[in-house]
Amino acid sequence: MLFTEMYTRLKSLFNLEANRINIPFSDISIRMQEFSSSDGFSSSDISDNKAAIPIYYPSPDNKISENYRFTYPVFVKGNQEKYNHPILLLHGLNERSWLKYLPWAYYLAEHTGRPVILFPIAFHINRSPLDWANPRAMLPLLNYRKKNQPTADSASFVNVALSERLSDDPLRFFTSGRQSAYDIIRLVGQIHNGGHPLFEKDGQTDIFAYSIGAFLSEIIMLANPDGLFSETRLFMFCGGSVFSAMNGISKLIMDKKAFDGIYKFYMHDIDQEMEHNRPLSDYLKSNSLGL
Repeated sequence: MLFTEMYTRLKSLFNLEANRINIPFSDISIRMQEFSSSDGFSSSDISDNKAAIPIYYPSPDNKISENYRFTYPVFVKGNQEKYNHPILLLHGLNERSWLKYLPWAYYLAEHTGRPVILFPIAFHINRSPLDWANPRAMLPLLNYRKKNQPTADSASFVNVALSERLSDDPLRFFTSGRQSAYDIIRLVGQIHNGGHPLFEKDGQTDIFAYSIGAFLSEIIMLANPDGLFSETRLFMFCGGSVFSAMNGISKLIMDKKAFDGIYKFYMHDIDQEMEHNRPLSDYLKSNSLGL
């Protein structure tokens, strides 16, 4: 089956609200699993930046409920009660839907026979408000940004939510990455210890990582908390460069104003920030993740 046909058929079947989706043309099914993130470390905890755009920020980050309670899909082959050796698939920056990744997950499950976990990064996909992916809802913010940020080249309906959030506070790149890392560590720990309802107790979870997911995976594997990733194999696709070599300017990712802001913050201003923001400094110096 060609990619386009596979994409169309999986798109028509996919529903995050379903408990299980049987794919009629194969022996692969999609099982939805629930997850609760307990990480409450937000940018407001370590920064004095309280700026907010009234049309856009109805509540603080730590009040965005979608980011803390959500479901994630798992592609499995066959009809077993439990499975072994999952592959964790991590997506790219500013994704608002799993749709383009469905054929990826299906192909991996079909050709490896292993379960494939699609796990969302913090404030992405179904961990973000639906409005962030709604062009009509984003129009006022896009117009506001174009009017007030003349250097916001490549601003679009697609990237304006992320661009505005990172421009408002570059620490969000750190705090959302930290939360994502802890969520992944917790998930892999559940699998490793036999505490996951879909998997047998297993010492190995491999990772297929795309774009920013590759960057996140490198950090987690270098830190290797509790030895959870000692046996993990990592495949990186279109990702893996150091931060200084990245360029996120794209109508699909973030605009120039946002990227220039986070680049300046993490490449030039971080030392001063660490001196004046003790919680951030203490965390970076004392935690093995060092995000």
